[in-house]
Amino acid sequence: MSTKFILGNTSPVIKPLQGIVTGIGAGQVATCRFPPGLTYAELVIRCTIAGVAATRAQLETMLTTARLPVSGVEKFSVQAIDLIAIAEFYRTGCIGDSGYLVIPLERLWMEGVKAQLDPNYGTDGESSVVLELTQAGGSTIDAITAFARVNPAPEQLGAHIMLRRFTFNVASTGKYLYPDLPIIPGEYLYALHIKVPVVANLTNIAMITDDVRMMDTPPSLLTQLYQLSNPVRTPQSAKLYVHVDFTMRGYDSDALAVGDLKSQVLELEFANAAPNAVTVLGEYGTVARRAA
Repeated sequence: MSTKFILGNTSPVIKPLQGIVTGIGAGQVATCRFPPGLTYAELVIRCTIAGVAATRAQLETMLTTARLPVSGVEKFSVQAIDLIAIAEFYRTGCIGDSGYLVIPLERLWMEGVKAQLDPNYGTDGESSVVLELTQAGGSTIDAITAFARVNPAPEQLGAHIMLRRFTFNVASTGKYLYPDLPIIPGEYLYALHIKVPVVANLTNIAMITDDVRMMDTPPSLLTQLYQLSNPVRTPQSAKLYVHVDFTMRGYDSDALAVGDLKSQVLELEFANAAPNAVTVLGEYGTVARRAA
């Protein structure tokens, strides 16, 4: 981008990135090599089948895993259905049946310009920005196009959000304590997205930080409180997710400063039947680049 344009404009640029996607086809890993040096607000992938936009259901089943390393440092490695559910929780309809897999890096649902824009992925000085999408063996997606919304001014990778995935087995009903959420200096926990086989069987969620029960609530209450958020959150219970959004008020300062804690325990209570497999996705923010 020209220096004159950068100095005179703050409006983001939306552009297709031609020729950066390779490996399209059933059972392959579609690799999207985004140009380093740009400041990414959103990454967007459009998938079509014989020229027709893929539906949300098709994206969820035909794209299995999604991985984003920046200069080789992994920022997330999750199922594609996870990315879709999180995006739709914060911004209903941003994916839908449009064929677009929208990956928000900025957090435009937050309050204040800094909280909204700071999480962008500034890649000035980075060597690579790669999005890898593994396609299922039966995928019929035959075309993938990459787009990006880019802020004009170059930035380095500062405060940004990473996704971490935790899985564990719960073999009985009652309370289950998961004490293994990471405590890393300088990091903040924005939200937990809990995936269980039957949402109705998860009857209570507690977050215990340094032996203080700072959250102790049935999921149904969280659903009602999300109606007060601006914009309103849309729980993805039909996709088997229960969400714990610590920043539901929109304040960046509400994110848990987990790096300052001595202990944190997630307590889940189940009724009716043991869930067995449980997956938790954590949205972690950092103010500094960390090695893998």
